[in-house]
Amino acid sequence: MNDQNLMGQISNCLVKGRFEACVLQRDSGEKSQLGVPELIRLSMKKKVPPPLVAEKALDNAMEESIEKYVNGKFTLPDMIVRAKSTAKARNVLSEYASDSKSFPKGKAILATIDGEDYTHWQGFVVNILKGLGYITIDLGSGASARDVVRSVKSEGPDILGITPPSTSLIPEFNAVSSISSKGKIEKIIDNLS
Repeated sequence: MNDQNLMGQISNCLVKGRFEACVLQRDSGEKSQLGVPELIRLSMKKKVPPPLVAEKALDNAMEESIEKYVNGKFTLPDMIVRAKSTAKARNVLSEYASDSKSFPKGKAILATIDGEDYTHWQGFVVNILKGLGYITIDLGSGASARDVVRSVKSEGPDILGITPPSTSLIPEFNAVSSISSKGKIEKIIDNLS
């Protein structure tokens, strides 16, 4: 099996949502198929550079999965499964790298203001970013402007994601929460400037 086929198999497994090894039923009989960890180990034995595996297999899997999600072929839960599997694959691959810091594409800081529940977006965004190869720092719910600015200064993220509380998305609560949310977001932007 050449390097290109190996990268294609890794990517294909991730897009299909299959991380572990499995046994496939075929008309000609059963056939065992390697899982992503085994395929990554095989690529390392074949001396494929880890950054190449990250780019040609893992990045391609995420790009294809996102495209399928955008085109309506994957649901949100389908997309999250693919992102989590790709993040796990990145962890396996990092075991073989002499410099595991070479894999992250960047850093992202995420925060929700006003102390409201943020799980509706947090899980999705964190998993997608991890699948794409970003280190994510989640400041959680109720992050203050000071917390966000301090984190941006100390971490130097490539991405800053701030969300208003979930109640500001519900019309009945909009008048109450959106005013304070807007002010806090503006304060964060002013402080960052």
